[in-house]
Formats: sequence, structure tokens, C-alpha cells
Amino acid sequence: MKKYFLFVLTFIFVLNSCEKIEGPYNLLEGCTDIDAFNYNENAGIDDGNCCYIEGCTDINALNYDSLACFDNDSCEYANGDIAGCTDSLFSNYNPLATIDNGSCIPYLKNVLIEDFTGHTCPNCPGAATELEAIQNLYGEQIIGMAIHVSNTFARPYPESQAPKFQYDFRTEWGDNWDASNLFDISNSGLPKGMVNRIGYPNEHKLGVSEWLSAVDLELSKNVDLGIKIESNSTKITISIRILSNISGNYNLVVCLTENEIINWQKDGSDNIEDYEHNHVLRTVLYDGEFSSSNSFSIGNKYQKTIDYNLADLEQYNVDYSTNDAFMGNGIAGGWNYNNLQIIAYIYDANTKEILQVKEKHLNH
Repeated sequence: MKKYFLFVLTFIFVLNSCEKIEGPYNLLEGCTDIDAFNYNENAGIDDGNCCYIEGCTDINALNYDSLACFDNDSCEYANGDIAGCTDSLFSNYNPLATIDNGSCIPYLKNVLIEDFTGHTCPNCPGAATELEAIQNLYGEQIIGMAIHVSNTFARPYPESQAPKFQYDFRTEWGDNWDASNLFDISNSGLPKGMVNRIGYPNEHKLGVSEWLSAVDLELSKNVDLGIKIESNSTKITISIRILSNISGNYNLVVCLTENEIINWQKDGSDNIEDYEHNHVLRTVLYDGEFSSSNSFSIGNKYQKTIDYNLADLEQYNVDYSTNDAFMGNGIAGGWNYNNLQIIAYIYDANTKEILQVKEKHLNH
């Protein structure tokens, strides 16, 4: 597996925090022009292959465009045939396609890194940097979730210390996951994380320097499930495709996270007023079965549709901060709906291990 070196300067322990990591550089190649059809948001090096002309790229089609470099599914064929991926075990399967045009894209093994963090944790920005570095190595296969927990590092400051650290990033679900009767992360010090929740119940709490090796191990595993996400202003639909014969008790979780939240963060001895918080857990929309069966055959498809209302979800967090969270203050709203992401993952209800995860921007 192709790897690039992650630059790590040193480990610095402050209070009961863990390692602080500097760097690294984004070495992923791809199209870096946001105006191109094949723009890759994870790429750090432009490979010179940006595409600006869309059209039909199939030479066998009636409307083949020799100048097009990005296929927009506009190809027309004699007798009303439709070209596309005709194999249901691939991620871009088109059930309407009658001609396989060789465009099938396999499902990839994706990995969820849950970064347990806090806005007054001085070494937690180093964990966010490491998460970004791993994403730069493996692109969209790595999905991050920042979960603000602990009564020490995540609670807001008293009003008397305003404007510093007034926002409450905590959620009911993050606090439940961090509880001593489940994953119990923050009691071991922050930052800590889980990689696909492997190792539960005794070896799931990973220091930042352990994340990359755990990711490498997960990426080498078989892809047993594929996930697709669709959304509109009121509904989210999760489609699950079984890619190999498996058995067990599996649950589906659907979350919303938010990127580009500008707010306070402690970084070492500095208090950063305009720190950019990314992958922040906002809410969990569903955590339960996607099927009552415990035996799944290759090719089977399952769907779950979830109704949602963003204003209600946002108010729920405000109420949780006001009424339930330790030293909460109700300052937990102000969501930017344009920056929300859907994360859907499937986990083994017995071992807690995550088998597959997918992320997609919320179309609200």
C-alpha cells in the first residue's frame, strides 16, 4: 500500500493530554481547480489533468463528443438504450442501464476516525492536524468526526470570562458515547480517538500516534458493505448493498457533522479566537437496525429513509446544553446549514466494530 511519511516533531504532555503533532504536507495528487468537473478537494498537488468540458465520452454513442473529458451521462444510443454500470455490486450501479460502458466504480473500504476532543484541551489541535494528514494520504476513504467531551476540556467557561470559550460543542450522543459504561474515552485524557472502534472493550482508546497504523490495518480488510447517501430538504435516504455473504447483528447510525466553525480553541499556551473547527458532531438522526435479519446475502439491498428538521435538531442541542450538560449555558446553536455533512456507518452491535462508513454533503 502506498504510503507517505507523516512528519511528527515531538510528544508534549500538558495536564492529562496526549501527543501534539506538527505538519504534515498534502502529497495527494489530483485536480486542484475548484472550477473543474473532476476537482478533488483532498488533492494537494495538481496532476495537470483538470477537466473543463463535459459531454458524452462513449465513442459508440450517437452524440459522442470527442472534446469532452468528463462524462455527464448524456449519451444517446440507437433503440433507446442507456449506457452505464450494469453491475449491482459497484458503487455507481444504474438499474436503468442496458449497455455496460465500462464505467463501474468499486466500493472502497472507508474508515471512521472519531476524535474525542475539547475546546480547552491544549494538545487537541495536534490531533486535528493528524486527522487531516491521514485524510490527505487516503482521501475520501478517511472520514473524521470531532466529538467534544469531558467536564474539564469541553464545558464552556463561566459568563464572567466571556468572550472566551463560551460555546458549548457537546451533544447528548457524544456524552453518552464517552460514558464510563460505553467507550469511556476522556477519563484516559484527551486527545484520544477510535479508528472504526476496533479493539473494544479494552484496546479501543488510541493515542494520536496510533491512528495511522490502525487505519492501515482497516484499509486492508475486505469490503463487505457499500453505502450510498441521498438527501433533500426533509429526508435522508441511506442505501446499503451487501457485497459478500455475512451474518451478525448490525446497526446503522446516521449523524450530522459541521465544518468551518470559527470559534475559540486552546492551542498549547495560546487561546485562539478564530480557530476553525471541522467534523464537529452536531446530532445523531438514527441508531438502530437496518434489517431484522442476521444473515445477509451478496447483492441484497436495504434502504432506510429518515425525516429531519434542522431547526428542531439545533434547538435540541440548545436545550441539552441548557438543561442537562454539566455547566452548560445553552450557547449551542448558530449552525451553518450549508456546512453540514451526513455520516452514515454500519457497526457490529456485539463488537462495536464499524464495518463501513460513508460521508456526503447534506442537500438541505
